[in-house]
Amino acid sequence: MDSSLHAGLSWLMKSGIQHPTGAVFGEYSSLTASYNKVSTEAAAVSIQSVLGLGEPPDDERRDAAVSAGRYLMERSFDLHSDLFLDDPTVDDRRASFSGCAAALRAMNALGRATGDTAYSECADRCGRSIQVRMTRVDGSFFPEFEAASQRAMGDDAGPDQLKAAAAFLELADDGGMPELRTSAENLLNFALQRHEGFVNAPHGGSRSAAQEAAPVRPVLGRAAAVRRRADGGRRGAAVWDHPARSRSKRNAPR
Repeated sequence: MDSSLHAGLSWLMKSGIQHPTGAVFGEYSSLTASYNKVSTEAAAVSIQSVLGLGEPPDDERRDAAVSAGRYLMERSFDLHSDLFLDDPTVDDRRASFSGCAAALRAMNALGRATGDTAYSECADRCGRSIQVRMTRVDGSFFPEFEAASQRAMGDDAGPDQLKAAAAFLELADDGGMPELRTSAENLLNFALQRHEGFVNAPHGGSRSAAQEAAPVRPVLGRAAAVRRRADGGRRGAAVWDHPARSRSKRNAPR
């Protein structure tokens, strides 16, 4: 495992996926053998990787993370909406919920690694903006936010939004924003209720139901862990009493 982590980190540092400006590319073209389309989510994941994987980061890895973080704050962060734009280099400037959630975790990681409060302040602003601009009444969030019109967009909120719960919990703990803990709980409840029918589909169910259920089951196992953490362990039993209990327990994270 350590050798795999070392190989992955070595590739990340030497692959050229990070531009000299600090931006991180999100796509690779095999036809031109080049990277294209910078990505806020890619930059955020890169920051978390170089700071959090393997042994404590050396100066090279720390500098790469700081460079990506500076790019996020100076170029991707939209001062009008307090959200991180997916790609600030294009005319159609939009923020995505998944990109902003990843950026929250990256800012928290940089704040802990450097002691610079600018990162946590930026994360706080983005977290509050997500609550105001992207929240839906069912506990989920709009997938996108258009900067030009200053409006949230998109209808379908999938179980992948659960990844944001970890970011909300970190910000609640580190940034003193307890309302984000409630958001994590609401997001979990949304996922459980929205996808319960797919998880409990009979063996002979439709092909579409089976396809939907497959990726959702392991997510629910992780979701239960999120709720236990959100409730301080007080309501863990209630989670496992959910109708999806037997399936979720078999697919609990290893």
